[in-house]
Amino acid sequence: MQFSELSSGELPDFPVPRVQLMIGSVFAGFLAFIAFVISASSLVTGHLASAVAAFAFAVFVLATASFARRNQTSHTSGTPAGRLVQGSTVRYEPSGLIRLALVTASMALCAIAFGVAAGGAVAWIFVTMGALLATFFVPLLITRSIRHGRLELTADGIRHRGWAFEAEIAWDGIGGVAFAQRDYPAIYVLVEPTAQIVRHYTTQFWKIEALHPGHVIELDCRRFDIHPMLLAQWIRFYIEHPDSRIELGTTAAADRLIYARF
Repeated sequence: MQFSELSSGELPDFPVPRVQLMIGSVFAGFLAFIAFVISASSLVTGHLASAVAAFAFAVFVLATASFARRNQTSHTSGTPAGRLVQGSTVRYEPSGLIRLALVTASMALCAIAFGVAAGGAVAWIFVTMGALLATFFVPLLITRSIRHGRLELTADGIRHRGWAFEAEIAWDGIGGVAFAQRDYPAIYVLVEPTAQIVRHYTTQFWKIEALHPGHVIELDCRRFDIHPMLLAQWIRFYIEHPDSRIELGTTAAADRLIYARF
């Protein structure tokens, strides 16, 4: 793994080319239009299950394209960056999980409805697939083991709550912060070899975000609606200035992040 110094420039954001996103959106819109037409036609002819399946497929295609467009690195800074910052807590951009839930729900509904419409032995295959996908909403809505993530800087250390995991490290166990050269933009909170990271998945079946196997805490920059450089510099400041940690949890910590310059 290669790292770059925070002062060397912007974090590489590995963006999906705009042309690719645009082509994907146009293609998704075309498929969705056809599916809506089929759904309407099926509804008119009295084939309710087919209508539901086609409608759910259209929603699935549009939701998938929407998730892909939103799953990019943010360049937000200044006052607009403060909408998800409270004290020294930076919350995930909430639409990411909402879009993922919509993708899963529409896929589950499409599979179940298609199975009902198809009938016979094949019906059980698709209904089972849909039912398995629907289990996603047990940890999301009932047990709450999947939920919106956040990054917290506290007097004791750094806590990271992902969609489906938790990780925590004390300040004296942190060796620094750096950018990671991966296939997506990430910030690593580097941990001393002898320090222990407290981390675990909050759900065993739907591990929709992976804990990094190395001795680091990884922050996927696509989850935060704030420029990665600001976030990395903010964390580094409190690593290098322990006396300033007294302001963590207050508006002073939020202002230090929101109004920072790079």
